[in-house]
Amino acid sequence: MRKGFGKLWLVCLALVLALAVCGVGYAHWGDTLNIEGTLITGEWHCGCSHGFWKTHPDEWGPTGYDPGASFNSTFECDAFDPDITLLAALKLQGEGSVLNALAREAVAALLNVAHPDVDYPLTPGEVIEKVQQAVEGTQYEATKDELAAYNKDSLGGCPLG
Repeated sequence: MRKGFGKLWLVCLALVLALAVCGVGYAHWGDTLNIEGTLITGEWHCGCSHGFWKTHPDEWGPTGYDPGASFNSTFECDAFDPDITLLAALKLQGEGSVLNALAREAVAALLNVAHPDVDYPLTPGEVIEKVQQAVEGTQYEATKDELAAYNKDSLGGCPLG
């Protein structure tokens, strides 16, 4: 019986040594890992604030919108009587007036989405539809807040200035 135990001991010792040598060799050989490809971590959108658009009418060109265009016609709604221009909507004062705040954010959102250098998460149709629904249902606050969040310069930074 002793002879069988001796052979088994040698086989076990040889197996342990072989595994140890393979492990050391692998650790030395595999200490660097190179990976090529693209890592997608999520979406990052940006927008320019209503203040930016109010003071930079020269940036409106690529959007296709004119500062003198009618707010009501552009958004296909009856928000203002008498009607105002898109630029006038950006200049509206009165933090207490939610409609004024909605108008400022709506124009900024529309200019953001229409500008080719701004990565905005909505389409022009979605912005117009949100404004129409807000005006028809007087849900100014929620829509204003949503558009204001997208228009914040600090999220992705205004890429235009």
